[in-house]
Amino acid sequence: MSEGRRQEALALVQPPAYCAEGVMARMARVLGPEHNEQRVELLKRVFVSAMADSKSPYRSELKMVEEIAGLMPPVGRAMWLEHLRTEYRIKRNFVKGLPAR
Repeated sequence: MSEGRRQEALALVQPPAYCAEGVMARMARVLGPEHNEQRVELLKRVFVSAMADSKSPYRSELKMVEEIAGLMPPVGRAMWLEHLRTEYRIKRNFVKGLPAR
């Protein structure tokens, strides 16, 4: 990334390769708008990892949801938010804090 070789860096972090969540998050945040799809995928991976050990009040996780949702087109965003409501339904405070659409 620091050498401006974004495509190569993106290729290196694709599953099954391991990449630390902090590195993926930083990478996603420095990519430009022309890479929104890749940014969303990287941040979703970070989000899933964060949710594995999360506990109420879910502030950072909900902030990440807002960040990811802001990068998505409306239809994709609505579908993803509905998926989160279903996937994490037992985490009621998390679901309650999700954006409406």
